[in-house]
Formats: sequence, C-alpha cells, structure tokens
Amino acid sequence: MEEIRKLQKTEKPVQFWSESEEDVDIFKITNADKNMNIGCGDVRQFNLTEEDYFYGRHSFPWTVTILKHQSPLVHCLGILIQSADIQQASNWTQFVLTSSDCFGYNNHDSEREKKLFYAYVGKYNPRNVSEMIKNSLKIENIKVYKDSTSKPHITLLKLKTPAILNKNRHPVCLIETNKLHLANKCFVSGYNMKNKVVTEYPASLIFEFPCTHKTFHFLGNKRGLCSEVKRLQNVKYNLLQDTPTADNVGHLVVEKNENISIACTAIVLLSPKNSERLLLITAMKCLQRRRLPDTIAFFTGFEPTINEEATAALIRIHTVNTNEIGNGNFGFLILQMSKFISKRENISYPRMARPKEHLNGVDSCYTTGLDERGIVQKNEVDIVTPIACEQFFGNKFDSSFMICVSEENSPITHSVGAPLICKKNHAEIIYGIKLALSTEYENENTATASAYLNTATA
Repeated sequence: MEEIRKLQKTEKPVQFWSESEEDVDIFKITNADKNMNIGCGDVRQFNLTEEDYFYGRHSFPWTVTILKHQSPLVHCLGILIQSADIQQASNWTQFVLTSSDCFGYNNHDSEREKKLFYAYVGKYNPRNVSEMIKNSLKIENIKVYKDSTSKPHITLLKLKTPAILNKNRHPVCLIETNKLHLANKCFVSGYNMKNKVVTEYPASLIFEFPCTHKTFHFLGNKRGLCSEVKRLQNVKYNLLQDTPTADNVGHLVVEKNENISIACTAIVLLSPKNSERLLLITAMKCLQRRRLPDTIAFFTGFEPTINEEATAALIRIHTVNTNEIGNGNFGFLILQMSKFISKRENISYPRMARPKEHLNGVDSCYTTGLDERGIVQKNEVDIVTPIACEQFFGNKFDSSFMICVSEENSPITHSVGAPLICKKNHAEIIYGIKLALSTEYENENTATASAYLNTATA
C-alpha cells in the first residue's frame, strides 16, 4: 500500500465521464452512477450480485483488459485497485495490478513496455475491439514487486489518465492482513477463446500456503496461493505439460523474458514408413535467428484431463537449423523436438513433395493450422497464376521458388509457416510453407493472396 502512495500524485484529477462504452440491461450506466463515489469490491451498491456477473457471462467491474499495440487480441488481464486512503469511497483510480508474466518485463525495457501496452478498464466487447483500443488508457509507470512466496511476481501499473469509476468500472478491495479467512465463494477471471469474452469462473481456495511443487508437482519453482478452478474449458492459462501423441500441425510458442507468445505455425515431418518423428518445418521469418527466444516449444492444441478440463500439449524444441533460399531473405527452419511424437490412430499424414514434383494435375489444395481455440482447422485454397502475385507483391514474389495462393475467411491464426497441402493421385503432398507475404483483394468475398515457399523446387 505504501508503494501505491509513492506513485500517486498529490493533486486530484478532474472528474469526467465518457459515453463510449456499450452497456445493456442491468449493466447500463445511469445518471446517478456517473456522479457517485464508489466503494471497492462491492457490486451490491448498484443492486447487483456476484451471480449477475457470473451467470450473465460478464467480467467483474475490476477486471482490466491489457492490450498490445496494433493487436486486437487480449494480451493478459489485470485488476483495478485504489490506494489505501481512498479505498472505500472515490470517483477515480490510476492503479492496475497484474502479474510480471503479462509483460515479460525487465528494467531495461520499461520505456518500451509503457508505449507497447494499453489498459482497457470496462466491459470487454469483442465486436468492437477498435473502439476499445481507442478508449484504452496509456501506462505511465511500471513497478515489479518481488517476495518469497510469489513467482511470477506482482506488477503494479500506474495509468497516465485516471479511470473514472462507474457500474462497469470500479476497483476490488485490497486485503489488509496476511491472514486468509476461509472464503465462501471465489472467482477467477479468464478469456474464453471459444466465445471471445472476458468472463468469470468459480474457484475454491486450496489452503496449502505457500502453494508449492510439493503439493502440485507441475508448479516447478512457482509459489503462491492455489485455487481449484471449475469448468475452465477453452481458456488461456499457463501451459504446463506435453504429450507424446499429437496432430501433425500446431503453433510454435516462444518465451522471452518470462513472456509467452505465439510465433507462427509449424508442421511435423512425418515419414509414411515411420510412426514417430522429431522434426518440424516452418518459415524462416518465424524466428529471429540472431536473438532466439529463451524457450521454444511446439503447441499441439488442448487435451482433456481426467476432470475433463482443457490442458495444453507442449513439446520443447532443442535445435534450430536454417535452409536459406534465393537471396537469403526466404527459407525454411528445421526444428528438432525434445521428444518423439506419435501419429494419431486412423489419421493419414501428408508427405513432403519430392524434388521437382510439380503442382500440375493436383485435384485440390488446402492449408491447415490451429484456430483461436487451439483446434486444428483446414481451409481450402486456390492456386493462382504467378503473374497475379507479381501484380500484388512486385519484385518480392519470385515464381522460381514461390507459389501464389488465394484463400478466403481462414480461421487459422498465426498462419506464417502453415503448410500448403494438395491432393494428387489419391496422395496428400506438402507443396509449400506460408511466407509472411500476403495482401487482401476484393472479389465476391474479400480474399487474401498469399505466397508459399515451394518445397519441391527450393
């Protein structure tokens, strides 16, 4: 609490109100809400209950959405708090509490992080993310606080502009003692990737404090307060385990400065004669070779556990090799995994195109990868003449080792490195790997022209 006071300015900001938020039904702001002083952590002051938020699939009004510059995706979540002396009644606050995992923050990057991230305080609206970004608040200061019981550590954000409080925007209370009482009801905020909403999930505290790997082996060296979360399916959370059986396509997940992010798509090089393989292939632009991340892993999607909750399959990458093409700006990355993966039963896997095995005579083509829910998807594509792609991309497109493709309404995310697979003579063949080279063009449906690195000629 003392650290919050140090960050707080002495002058009280001008009170103001913005009508830009979309609010409906019981969550709609009234004129009285705009002028009242609001106490922390109490939704009853607006004649609401916790169940109104939970069953209405809303996030609590102290949940803050942290967005990254020029990205429509939820980067992470935080909570809105106040300083101690105004915790019970005020009209504004400047403080957000989150985890250091949110930023991958270190002291050398503080100025960069303050410009790169924004805090949106209010109801998350997936249908109007651009408006959310427009009304997000800039960050003035970032402080990381370490103690012996929490890793990752707590990060405190001070906002440049104060968040003016209302029914959909007010802070949670800070505990004033180290002693924890037995709570009747607890909730965890999460981002539901299936429905694209920030919402609440019920949780029960587990009173093993501090919570360590002795009780939960998968925590490693992390310590803190644990809770058992109910029905937390299709929700972003820490990826903890890997699996020996997986699909042949997935995301490359990278960790740098304790910040986890998705880099691109990769596909396993499975031989028709061998049911297990260690190698992946993706586009060279997927990773910066001079500054490789601290950890690289192959994410193959969500797996059900014994309790039917979603957990993540994650396999570490040991080595990265490069195969450059042309002038060196394009090429493949060949990645070696830390363990073999096995083919799934009753599923056929495509083979790599042989040298100079041309596209002539293919029946159909598609690309594949993971969607936002971590589920494998296929998207049919059309091969386009090289002349068309030369019009789109100019001298960036080289028909001697690239394939031009038109694709519509692709559900695949982070698709750089995704394979181009074509059916020819009843066989599925990997003909290309997607480059970071694409543009939208107008037809009956808005389509995207993309360039793929030709595996048969490269």
